[in-house]
Amino acid sequence: MSLLIAVFSPSSLIAMVCLAALAWNEHRGRRQLQQFDEQGPRTLGYNQLAFCGLIAAYCIYQLCNAIFGPDPYAEQIARTPELAEMLDPMRELITMATVAAYGAVLVLGVGMQGLMAWYYFSRGGVLREYLRETPEWIVELDRAVA
Repeated sequence: MSLLIAVFSPSSLIAMVCLAALAWNEHRGRRQLQQFDEQGPRTLGYNQLAFCGLIAAYCIYQLCNAIFGPDPYAEQIARTPELAEMLDPMRELITMATVAAYGAVLVLGVGMQGLMAWYYFSRGGVLREYLRETPEWIVELDRAVA
């Protein structure tokens, strides 16, 4: 679906490529964790921070586009000036709804991804403690099972 939308929107194409890279890195971090690699939590934590940055950049871009971007009704109003009075409230409503939606995604998305990054970074110490306190043969068995 993202590819279909990206054909018509360069910003969506950029977002799709970034999301694909983040998904690949997330799977890499998962494999590292399955093998009890101490880099796993760090990989996943930085991946969440990158995702947080992508969400923030996309939302800010959309907010700026909604507030400062071109008027979606300019062409219709130019052809039929009588429509201006009727479309003005609609334009304000759409701008307000867009700002509210992307503002909420910005706050919630950045907050949630920030918490996920904190969680993954905090798991590094837990993993190191597990590796230090667990007999090597059990760790090897866990790696083989994973």
